[in-house]
Amino acid sequence: MAATQNMPYLDIFLRKQLTVLSRIVWSYDSSGVQAKRFFGSLYEPILHCVKNPNAYTFNAADILIEAKTGAARKLIDDRKPIPTPYNTMKVPGNVWTIPRVRYRMQEYEEHPTQKPIALLERIVLASSNSGDTVLDPFSGTFTTDAFRKTVGMTHAFEQTISRVLKKHFNADGETVFSLSPLLGYLNHKPRSANRGSKARSSFANLYALYVLIEDYLNGGYARSGNYASYSGADFSPLLRRMRELPFGQKLQNHALNNRTNDEFHKYYPDDIRRPITRKVDIQKYWINESLLVVEVSGRKINIARAVLEIIDEYVKTKQHSFEQFIHDCEVESIFVMRPLGRFFQVTETLDVRKYFLDIDKIERYPVTFVVKTNLSIKAIRERLEDGARAQYVVDTIVQKYMQAIEEIINVPRLLQIFDQVVASGRIRDALDEIIRWSKVEFNYMDGDTHAGTVVDTDEDDEQG
Repeated sequence: MAATQNMPYLDIFLRKQLTVLSRIVWSYDSSGVQAKRFFGSLYEPILHCVKNPNAYTFNAADILIEAKTGAARKLIDDRKPIPTPYNTMKVPGNVWTIPRVRYRMQEYEEHPTQKPIALLERIVLASSNSGDTVLDPFSGTFTTDAFRKTVGMTHAFEQTISRVLKKHFNADGETVFSLSPLLGYLNHKPRSANRGSKARSSFANLYALYVLIEDYLNGGYARSGNYASYSGADFSPLLRRMRELPFGQKLQNHALNNRTNDEFHKYYPDDIRRPITRKVDIQKYWINESLLVVEVSGRKINIARAVLEIIDEYVKTKQHSFEQFIHDCEVESIFVMRPLGRFFQVTETLDVRKYFLDIDKIERYPVTFVVKTNLSIKAIRERLEDGARAQYVVDTIVQKYMQAIEEIINVPRLLQIFDQVVASGRIRDALDEIIRWSKVEFNYMDGDTHAGTVVDTDEDDEQG
C-alpha cells in the first residue's frame, strides 16, 4: 500500500523481487476539501505479492462478499450444462470500496493516514492463518494489531498447545513455539478439534508423525543423540500402529509416504526440511530429528515428548466432540438412510458431471441421489438429462446413464419420509442408524482387524 504517485516505482522494483498477483484499488468516498484544479485522488493502490507463486496462503472462504449481480435477482445461469442459480457469495475483485476512517467514528484515532479495520481485516484474513506472524512495519495507529485482538487470530485448541508447552518448557514454551516449524504445523492442523467433522483427513498426517516420533523415543534417541546411525523403522509396524490409534482403523499409507511432507511444505515452502524421510527400496522411515530440536539461548531443546502430548490432547478433544455428537443424536430427532441393497449419494450440486462420475464409480449400478434442493424431482431429472445430452450427445449413452438413476429424493420428499418415520414410531431406530454409521465414518469402531503384514503400496501406483 503506497501513495498513488509512488506506486509505479514500487511496482517496478517489486517485480524483480516477488511475484505480483494482484494490483488492488482501495476506493473510498470523498471528504474534506476537494481539488478544484485537477481530479482529486479518491483511491490508494495496493499490491498483493508473494515470494512463491506456487505455494502461498489465500483464504478465499474467509473474505467472501455478497454477489449482487445475479444472486440478488435470483437469476439462473443457463450457460452451464445443468442450469444453476448464481452464487450468492464471491471473492472480492481488485476494486475495494471501503469507507475511510472519519472523525467521531468509533475506530478513529488522530492520525492523517489511518486505515480502516475493514481494509486490514480483508488483507490479514486472506493472506495469513492462525499462529502466523503478521508484519506491519509502518504501524501508524496499530489498526492491524487492533484487528488481531478483535478476532483473536487463534483457534480454541491453541490454548491447549500453549499449556502443554508451558508444562514441558516453563517460561521457554512461547519461544519454543515461535521457533518451531513443526509446532507451527501442528497449530495449523487442529482447527476442527472442537467440531465433530470427518476424522480421517484430520488424523492421518498427525498419526504419521506420532508413530515415527514414538519410535524415536522408544529407541532412546532423544537421550543418546545417535539417531543418524539408526537403520530406520519398518513400514508395516508403523501403519499397524497408526491403525491402532483412535479413529485410525481405515488409515492408509498416503500420510507416511508423501502427504505429510507435502502439507508441511505447503505451510513452510521456504523450509527445505521435510518431517518424514523415506527410503522406498527397503521400506524404511525416519522422523527428521532437526525438526524435533529447537535452540533457545544456546540450549538445544527436544520437543518430541511435547509433540506426542499435543497430538494426544487433540485426540481426546476430538473424541469428546464426537461423543457429544452421539449424545446430541440421542436427544434430537434426526433421520438417516442406510443403503440396504441400494446405493445412496447425497449431494448439493446439480452439475451433471458429478452425478455421472458417481455412476461410473459403481459401474453404472442403479444409484439414488438425495439432492439438497427444493426443485421438483421432475425438474431435477430434466436438467440432468439435458446436461447428459449436452455432454454425451448419443441417445443410447444418455439413456444408459439416466437408467442408472434409480430415484431422486429432494428436500420436500425427504421431509415426507421423515414424517412417515415419526408417525410410525421408528424414530429411535433412525437414531440408532445415524449413530452406528457415524461411528463407521469416524473410524470409531472397536476391535482389532490389523493382524498380519500390511503391504506398502504407493498411492501413485494404485489402480482403480
